Amino acid sequence: MKQFIKNFIKKYDFLYSAYNKIRNKYIRCIYIPLEKSTNYKNEKKVFENKHGYKLNLKDPKTFNEKVVWKKLYNRNKLLTITQDKFLYRKYIKDKLGSKKANDILVPLIHSTKEPESISFNSLPDEYIIKPNNAAGRYFIKRKEDKINKETIIKNCKEWLSKVYGIKLHEWAYKDIEPRILIEKLITDENGSIADDYKFFCYNGKCKFVQVISNRHVDEKRSIYTSDWEFLDIKYKGYRSVPGVIKPKNYNKMIEIAEVLSKDFNFVRIDMYNINGNIFFGEFTHYPVSGHGKIEPVDYDYEFGKYWDINKDEARK
Repeated sequence: MKQFIKNFIKKYDFLYSAYNKIRNKYIRCIYIPLEKSTNYKNEKKVFENKHGYKLNLKDPKTFNEKVVWKKLYNRNKLLTITQDKFLYRKYIKDKLGSKKANDILVPLIHSTKEPESISFNSLPDEYIIKPNNAAGRYFIKRKEDKINKETIIKNCKEWLSKVYGIKLHEWAYKDIEPRILIEKLITDENGSIADDYKFFCYNGKCKFVQVISNRHVDEKRSIYTSDWEFLDIKYKGYRSVPGVIKPKNYNKMIEIAEVLSKDFNFVRIDMYNINGNIFFGEFTHYPVSGHGKIEPVDYDYEFGKYWDINKDEARK
């Protein structure tokens, strides 16, 4: 019944807009204060259900405990800037210099706060549309695809109306001014979505790399140390798969990740690599919101031991 009502509301833009405004206000004014007053009772319950051990916020040791701690207590203003997929472009240019930054930034075709203003006829054959203030929300346009402009515009409006991550206490998203981005679609020589390399960095030093390959087809996930030693672990339900070839310009990727991560005690730097051509993906401050189970649990501690939560960050 709940889903039926929600689907009905979504049919009417004015109703759905009003619904999202009420939802956002409820979360901000009731849910979050209630969570704080109960010392994050619900977050602790979800955490224990996901990991099988209690969340320790007073003295966090594991990687996932520290992700949650960061959500709740770290108020470094750079988190918001780098979580914003529009504003982080300037941040990257400031850190790498304009030339190096332009070499790795995915070309931005258009940005807008008004989806109705998108001139679809002037767009290239392939592109990706996504909001600047969320993860996992996007629309991919391939050369052979026929598009429904009205549906795309409606989805964009929905993205703009929601505050991503707010119920999960992902503070960095809270004050991002939402807008729609249209970027060049980055694919390999076969037209497939490029492999994704995720660099786990601690105070400007990379310790681990996660590789996601064959996305949307036969997805595989692999985890290595920064020295490319395979780790036989399970993360977020995915068993790490061996045999991934170290990409061309890997050392350059490490160098970029470490420069971009220096301002943070932990951040995951995501990039793509196509035959040695490197493209920046995003900054990830809250991997899986601290709910990504790592097995065996020893590696949850291993990933967490390099993260000093008291170093170089702004506390609440």
